[in-house]
Order: sequence, then C-alpha cells, then structure tokens
Amino acid sequence: MQNATTYFENYLLSDRTSPVVLVLDDVDQVFEHSDIRDDFCKLLVGWHRLGASGRSNRRSKSWSLLRVIVSHSTEVYVDWDIHHSPFLGVGTVAQLSDFEPPQILQMMDFFGVTLSDADLNELMNLIGGHPLLLVEAFKDLRDTGRSVEQLLSGATTDAGPFGNDLRRKFDPLKHSPDLWEGFRQVLEADEPVVLSTSVRYRLERMGLVRFVQTETEQNACVNRYELYRRYFLNQCDGV
Repeated sequence: MQNATTYFENYLLSDRTSPVVLVLDDVDQVFEHSDIRDDFCKLLVGWHRLGASGRSNRRSKSWSLLRVIVSHSTEVYVDWDIHHSPFLGVGTVAQLSDFEPPQILQMMDFFGVTLSDADLNELMNLIGGHPLLLVEAFKDLRDTGRSVEQLLSGATTDAGPFGNDLRRKFDPLKHSPDLWEGFRQVLEADEPVVLSTSVRYRLERMGLVRFVQTETEQNACVNRYELYRRYFLNQCDGV
C-alpha cells in the first residue's frame, strides 16, 4: 500500500497544476476479500485526508489535486458493522436511486427496445425502476427477441435474466438465519414490518427492503420488488 502512495506522490502528482481523476468501478469486488478490504479502504481514505488537510506544504497541495471516484454496491456490507461504511465521513456520497419513467424511456432508446405501455407497466410491476435489473431486462429483450411475456415467465428462475442478482442476494441469506427470518417476515406480511436495527439495515443495504414510515416506526420495512417476493418465497423450503 505504501508503494502505491509513493508512486502517486512521486510520479503522478508531482509538479502537476491540474487535477488527476482516478475512477474505480465495481470496488465491491475488493470488499468481498476480508484480507485486503480494510487496508484498501484505509489507503483511499488516507489519500483523501492528505489532500483535505488544508496545509500549505507542497505534499498537501499535490494530493489536493487527486480526485477519486469510487463506484460500488452496498450488498457486501452485510457482514460489516452496520454503523460503519468503509468511507464513513469521507467525500460526497451519491446513492443511485430507482429510475423514473423518463429515465427508463431513455434507457429503452439506448438499447433499441420498444415496448407498449402495458408491457412496460408489467415489467415495472416486477422490478420497479432498478437500474441494473432494467439493464438486464432490456439486454435480454434486445438480444433474444423474446416478448415481455416470455421474459416474465422465466424471470424468477436462476436461469432467467435476473438470475445473477437473485443468486448474489440469496447466498448471504442462506448463511445468516437472522437475515433470512427477518426477510421472510417482510415477504409474508401485508403491512410494514418492524425488524431489529441490525437486520433491517443489512437487508436495506442488500437492496431487498425499503424503509417506510408508520405511525409508530420511522424505519419499518417493506419488500422492495415483486421479483424478490416471488423468488425468495419459492426458496423458503430450501433454507
């Protein structure tokens, strides 16, 4: 890690007058490796603090030119302290929310997919505006030539277009009885469910639930997408 810092300081940032932008995508792949993830995150946090120290010395001025953009999923936070993200208090957080209809229409144009209002509504009833799931759906429709009806018929199978996302979420549930029991309660309930702080925040980080406010609870849980309800209820006997 020190070698990386030295390289940046001596070769990439030395004598620069304009910013250097470092973009790191899919950083959650690093988070999955407990033997290196903490040191890796500390490295990035350390770089940020070197540039944000406010000191007028040459070293601080050099590091202030580094701009780091980190893209990652929060699903792998499931086994971390719920009160601690790897970049807590560092930089600006931009959380990707569900796409709105105008954004979904733009995505359809990008993939060259044309859907009727009825077909689009059917799809959104299953996966909402989840960006990744929409990408997988539109790629499948474009590449296979299948209809929305055919896509939906296999949507909740491991071999379907959403299989990777479903399996990625199922694995930690299988190995965490408290998570599975909490999520099962949400799936089977007709009303928002109040779960323990630990369970609800881990499920939210996995993208399985969203928080709603009730008369007695600010962070009650409801299932996020119909896709998850159908798939995970079918898995109940296997856990």
